[in-house]
Amino acid sequence: MYVYAVDGGALRLQNMITQHDAAILRVDFSAPANVTYLRSNCAAGELCFFEADTGMFIPAASRLKDVKWHSLTCPLGWAVQGTHAAQNDGSRVTAVDCPLASARPSLAVGDNFGRVRLLRYPCTSALAKSKAYRGHAAPVAAVRWTAGASHLVTVGARDRVILQWEHVVDDIAEEERAARAATAAPDATDTPAPVGAPMPAGRADAAADVTAGAPMRTVDALAADIDTLADTVGNDDEDDDDTEGSDDNSHNTGVDADPAEATSKPWLLACVPPTRAPRAVLEPPDATLAVRWIHGCQAELSRGAVAYNGAGNIIYACGHACVIYARAPHAQWYYAGHTRLVSALAASPCGRFVASGDRARRARVHIWDAHAGATVVTLPPRHRGATWAIAFAPDSRRLASVGADNDGSLAVWRSLSGEWHDGDLLALAAAGDRPVRFTCWMTARDTGGLELATGGDGHAYFWRVAGGTLDAAEPLWGAADPAQRLLCGAAVGDRVVTGTRGGHLYVWKDRCCAKAVRAHERGLEAIHAAGPNGMAGFATGGADGFVKLWTARCVHVRTYDLTEAPAPPLRPAIVAVHIGLARGSVAYSPVYARARENGKTKIRYPQAHSRTDGRRRGLRSCSGIGRGNAHRRGTLHWRGLGPRHESG
Repeated sequence: MYVYAVDGGALRLQNMITQHDAAILRVDFSAPANVTYLRSNCAAGELCFFEADTGMFIPAASRLKDVKWHSLTCPLGWAVQGTHAAQNDGSRVTAVDCPLASARPSLAVGDNFGRVRLLRYPCTSALAKSKAYRGHAAPVAAVRWTAGASHLVTVGARDRVILQWEHVVDDIAEEERAARAATAAPDATDTPAPVGAPMPAGRADAAADVTAGAPMRTVDALAADIDTLADTVGNDDEDDDDTEGSDDNSHNTGVDADPAEATSKPWLLACVPPTRAPRAVLEPPDATLAVRWIHGCQAELSRGAVAYNGAGNIIYACGHACVIYARAPHAQWYYAGHTRLVSALAASPCGRFVASGDRARRARVHIWDAHAGATVVTLPPRHRGATWAIAFAPDSRRLASVGADNDGSLAVWRSLSGEWHDGDLLALAAAGDRPVRFTCWMTARDTGGLELATGGDGHAYFWRVAGGTLDAAEPLWGAADPAQRLLCGAAVGDRVVTGTRGGHLYVWKDRCCAKAVRAHERGLEAIHAAGPNGMAGFATGGADGFVKLWTARCVHVRTYDLTEAPAPPLRPAIVAVHIGLARGSVAYSPVYARARENGKTKIRYPQAHSRTDGRRRGLRSCSGIGRGNAHRRGTLHWRGLGPRHESG
């Protein structure tokens, strides 16, 4: 651990600390004083204290028991020992933070299950109650309070999601509790009663007020903790004199520090209560957390992670939540029906529904309202491991999903009413023992009865949906390379267009590969077609960081380089792209031109031929997600040759 001194804005190495034998996880500084101290936690479960100026290790933790600390981010320590489970239930505290300068500090805790909890500070008993919130689909890497403790920011470790929570304090309940505590507080001149001695009536009533709502067995459990701790430090259960002479603050230790536990949790040996330790309060805090904004997207673990709904709002997967983002009011709302990481997402052609699948041992597909984020139906689990791909049929009444099973399970779902509250399984089949990367519906009627296409690592199949069965037809590769990995696909008119790892577009007519087009320098990982039957053209995104627009006949129109964005991502690979339409299909071949306005990329093209209602029809917008964990939302606006107009 390296300690630097700040001299006039410059950093100067002051000392180096080598006490720890494992990776250092958290470091805290003491409050400004004559001597500044450090405390640190490492991966070996150690709690160590040092002098910041000299780097000298302080083995006697009792020397610093009354030191005021500037921050509290170490998950191992006296004030946070109650955040750890009393039994080994698999949970592990990964991040903590507490606004120590606040008048009523709340302790925020994140664990390896993705949960965020609020507790009272200090939390010295494992029996302390908390308020738990689920915000991440992976372990929480960090939690931090903003200035004034008005908001809490949490960061996920693997889902790469940043959540902004609003901290709402119930002032009335807090004031009432403080008034009761002040009334029930014992006189400072009173002599503490020996442990186990009968409590005076007045104090018994006062203690009952302070711990109102807590079960009576809580007191017995705390007494058991005291006895066990006395055994650990060498006291005998039969030695009543030592027990009676113990410090009245000893009940704040809160965990059973037996020898076996001290071996597995060495930090317990460095937990020393302060001289005037505050009394433990087992009730949860009078405050709540509410998600106000979700930042980021884990596109590497999600397929088709971006879409538009019928109102033009952007929908994207973010951890275990699906975000609906409205650009005009700059607002978010969410679908939070999943408890695991969302691995696939697709919007219905009608723009009313969204289907999303998750990563779980028994993965489920959820269908929900694309505008309100309300659950419509949760389909029965038919996949194992994850849902890799989802696609709606052109009529929005059928849905295909592909799982991560060893046999690549392919499920076709249907809704007779079209409202999806009656969604049920129509057919189930195995799509192959090699990974399946995509599925799409074929829109033409002259395909010999083929309705569905799937593809993946060196394979492709075209399926007939006959009643409750799925019949597969082998592809005719022609001049295409059958060993190529197919990464994505979409129906464009009477053809199916697939993207390969080598950057080629394979154009399929029926089940025959009609031609191959070199589209990207690296893997072509995302395709989406616009308009009914894809006749408005399609967009592709590749690992080379380019988004390209094509006509329905695979004629290249325009290229966009993600590295030229105002804030380019670290890794510009495109893994999801979606094109929306303004009020209908494109009835012409547009000519695109690029323009930049107010830091946004827009597309202008000549006026469309008017229909009987006189409304112009054209591409409305295109969204893409790259692997750099940043969204690039570029809106495609059309403009007329005469007075300029923008589509809504």
